[in-house]
Amino acid sequence: MKPITLKTKRLILRRSQEQDADALFINYLSSPERSHFLCRKPHADISQTRDFIKSWCDLPWESEQNKFAWVIANKNEAIGLFLVECDNNHGIEIHYGISKKFENQGLMSEAGLAVVQWLSKQNKVNKIYAHCALENLGSQAVLKNLGFKREGILKNHLILPALASSPQDCFLFTHACPKNEDLS
Repeated sequence: MKPITLKTKRLILRRSQEQDADALFINYLSSPERSHFLCRKPHADISQTRDFIKSWCDLPWESEQNKFAWVIANKNEAIGLFLVECDNNHGIEIHYGISKKFENQGLMSEAGLAVVQWLSKQNKVNKIYAHCALENLGSQAVLKNLGFKREGILKNHLILPALASSPQDCFLFTHACPKNEDLS
C-alpha cells in the first residue's frame, strides 16, 4: 500500500519535508511526556529524528512497503505523526501522536478519521487495530471517537520503556473495514 496526501479541515497528512525534522524533534519526538506510552524512548538528538523520518516518512512514499507514516502538519509546522503497519493477515496496525501544545483540540481525532476512512477503502484491508496502554486515557478516547471497539486485554504485550522494562498489559482496539472482494 502506498500512502497519499490526506487533507482535513485543519490539517494535512503528508510525506515529510526537509524542515520537518526540526519541528518534529522539538514538538514531539524528543519529549519524554509524549514518549510515555510508546515502545520507544524520546529521541536524544536530531540525527535520530532524521533517521526515523527517512525510514518511515520518506522512503516508503517512493516504493510500496508494509509500513509508512504521515507527517501531521497544520498551516505552519509538523505537529505529529500517524504510523501505519500492515500485517500478513490483511490487518493494519496504527500508531499516532501529536505535540502536547496541540492536544485536546480534536486534531488527533480529525487526523485519525481521515486515515481510517482512507484505509477502509484500500483493497485487502479487513481490519484496523491499535494497542493501547491501560493508563493511556487520551489514546483510548481518540480510538473510541474513531469508532474502534475495545476487544480485550493483551497480557504482557507491550514494552513501554518509560513505564517499565518488562512487558505491560494493553488494550486491543479494532475497527472492522467493509469486506473487499479483492481479498486473497
